[in-house]
Amino acid sequence: MGGILAITGITTAFAVMGQLVSDRSNNVTWDFRMTAMSPLRISLSYFLSTSLVSFIMQVVVFAITVMYFNLQDKLIVTANMLLSLLVVTIVNTAFATMFSLVIV
Repeated sequence: MGGILAITGITTAFAVMGQLVSDRSNNVTWDFRMTAMSPLRISLSYFLSTSLVSFIMQVVVFAITVMYFNLQDKLIVTANMLLSLLVVTIVNTAFATMFSLVIV
């Protein structure tokens, strides 16, 4: 289950960060710079939106995976497991977003 969540986080982060590439190639970033937003604030907004989308997708995939494993293998996820997986999801979201930001 952890591997599925890790792949989901990385894939989603790269897909969302593709919008940054698209914005740069279409010179949308120049439009942002004409506003009062600093380049740091623009980069931070891309980082936060990528993190949010990546986290939400991981939660959705986690819910689907838990339902599947519950139906197939009668796996019961305890509160302790949920807390551990939530921490892993948050850490994975941060690292996947930073990694994709560095690559892009």
